[in-house]
Amino acid sequence: MTVPKKTYVPPRLEKHSLSSLPEHLRNLVDDLSGERRFTVVVDYERRHQSVPSDFASLLGYGPDELHGKRIDDITVRNSVDIDLIFQTFRQVGEMDGLWLFEHREGRMILFHYRARCERELLYAELQPMALAS
Repeated sequence: MTVPKKTYVPPRLEKHSLSSLPEHLRNLVDDLSGERRFTVVVDYERRHQSVPSDFASLLGYGPDELHGKRIDDITVRNSVDIDLIFQTFRQVGEMDGLWLFEHREGRMILFHYRARCERELLYAELQPMALAS
């Protein structure tokens, strides 16, 4: 007995404007353009000393909420050995890699970072990875 084939129904395409997308998807579009970069300053105790408001907002915080907060508090647990990374960083003076931050609501956001040491402070240029929002 032969099973009849289903009739092909082409997919329905809908056009959306950027403003109709949820915020995290709008951010993804910005990430794909590669233009979003943030410079974050952290001291040797891993406490934020300078946080751009756009970076804080991307993680669901205000900049004042992150100032003084340890990087450990917004890094996804067990995603990186923070002690080892910071020890190595202090010895080498600069690093390049990936860092997984946790949004206030629990979402994970992956960043590429380039960091350097200057006068007891660590300067990290962070760029969200396109497919991680």
